Amino acid sequence: FDYTVNTDDKTKNILVTATPNHAKATVVSGNGTHALQAGNNTIAVTVKAEDGTTTKVYTITVKVTSTDAALQSLVIDKGTLTPAFSAGTFDYTVNTDDKTKNILVTATPNHAKATVVSGNGTHALQTGNNTIAVTVKAEDGTTTKVYTITVTVDKTNPAVSTDATLKDIIVDKGTLTPAFSFGTLNYAVNVNNKVKNIRVTATANHAKAKVVSGNGIHALRLGNNTINVTVKAEDGTTSKTYKITVTVDKEGQIIIFPEIPDKQISDAPFKLSASTNSGLPLTYSSNSPDIAEVTSDGTVSVKNAGEASITVRQAGNDYFHEASVTRTFTVYPATSAGEATEQAAFGVYPNPVSANDVIRLTIDRQPDEAVVKVYNMAGALIRQHSITERSTLLQAPSVQGVYLYILQMKNGYRKQQRVVVR
Repeated sequence: FDYTVNTDDKTKNILVTATPNHAKATVVSGNGTHALQAGNNTIAVTVKAEDGTTTKVYTITVKVTSTDAALQSLVIDKGTLTPAFSAGTFDYTVNTDDKTKNILVTATPNHAKATVVSGNGTHALQTGNNTIAVTVKAEDGTTTKVYTITVTVDKTNPAVSTDATLKDIIVDKGTLTPAFSFGTLNYAVNVNNKVKNIRVTATANHAKAKVVSGNGIHALRLGNNTINVTVKAEDGTTSKTYKITVTVDKEGQIIIFPEIPDKQISDAPFKLSASTNSGLPLTYSSNSPDIAEVTSDGTVSVKNAGEASITVRQAGNDYFHEASVTRTFTVYPATSAGEATEQAAFGVYPNPVSANDVIRLTIDRQPDEAVVKVYNMAGALIRQHSITERSTLLQAPSVQGVYLYILQMKNGYRKQQRVVVR
């Protein structure tokens, strides 16, 4: 009374046709089409005899088994599957090098009753292509699927370099500071504001290393400009960066301002002549306006005897530094109109001289009732000496400063000397 039918999950239903043995017996259940599900499906066929009481039950057990031989996942412990795993993709590649000696494959079937019959586990690898077949058998024991992994092992080049140093850095303007050395990574270059760009030529030390950035022409602006020169070694990973800081500085100004000759207090105003390489306008100022005044156009007027100084200044701009030059000159006291113009040779030694030291006055001719008058820079007569010899020793003034020694003779000869007392 018990029967078994085996089929797979492709069979979705089954038709049962039962015929009673006696013509007047009846099949009361079981005949017809029955839908099937995975696993055991029980169909009871019941027969009732002519007497209406006697029955018999025939049982059919339909066993439906799975044909799912797909994988749910496929995992390797080294490298990367290409393409990414998909249940419907059956061929994969993995690339690695000969440092990888083996690979672990872990395959999981999609159906709980399917079985991975080959391919799982650790596989030894050799240089070149290594084929690993992962075979999955479905529950039905017949349906199979094979997933193939081709592991390509490349031979490692033991000579691959990690040298990411430079052999040289050359700039077409300015000078690298310090001088180039492969182990020095930071450099400075100073240029003036006329330099608008700079070319950097860096050469890698190793033939197969590459300068990946920094070579070429770089635009510059005022101030600091950073150029990074990056070198990548043959191994494609090791790198070094050399830093060049290019400072664009303002240009220095040169002021041409001739010395100012000494003047007498009676001299007329005079105009200064000064210029600068920048062509920018100059300003004049007196550091001793009580002795000499100066106007904005450089006209100087002397006011009193003494030592005066005039400064010419240019304030600079975005492209030129500030510059200034100072010139010093002496304004001497005025002499009377009746004094003789012809002058005898007249020397004072030493000059400069220390306060209260002895000085020697020399005249190139025999003095004729000669007098030496000593004036300070304010024009005051501070002492007077009669000279009877061509060489005379005198005591220098006791106060530091600039003094005017004027020699006068009876015959009208006159000579003057400026003496500095320290």
